[in-house]
Amino acid sequence: MALFFPIYSRYFTQGVGLQLALHQYDWLWLLLLAGVCTVYAFSASVELMKRISAFVVNLTINLEPVYGIVLAVIMYSLRIPGFGQEKLSTGFYLGTIVILLSVLIHPVLDQWNQRRLRRKEAVDVLVG
Repeated sequence: MALFFPIYSRYFTQGVGLQLALHQYDWLWLLLLAGVCTVYAFSASVELMKRISAFVVNLTINLEPVYGIVLAVIMYSLRIPGFGQEKLSTGFYLGTIVILLSVLIHPVLDQWNQRRLRRKEAVDVLVG
């Protein structure tokens, strides 16, 4: 991260330089972010894994980019200010397709692999 600071300072601060000193409520916001976005989220996911499978929990986490895309499309279609100026490249759409396919094909491949292992075990029992 320290290697990124000179690049960020040069191109993104309009000559003002880095402002890294913490001011007034910064500690409060840091503690709030740490508590809610990290500690609570992790605790909630562990509690959820007691009730549902780890696969379902990871599936929802891995689909977050897709949720974001769906929300962006909704916001774009509702003409919310700030949306519509961006032009998305072909690589963006290809990446979306790769994410969707990899997440959706996993259960199919997993079920196929389980069937294959059961057949192998059945053959081993018959032969053995």
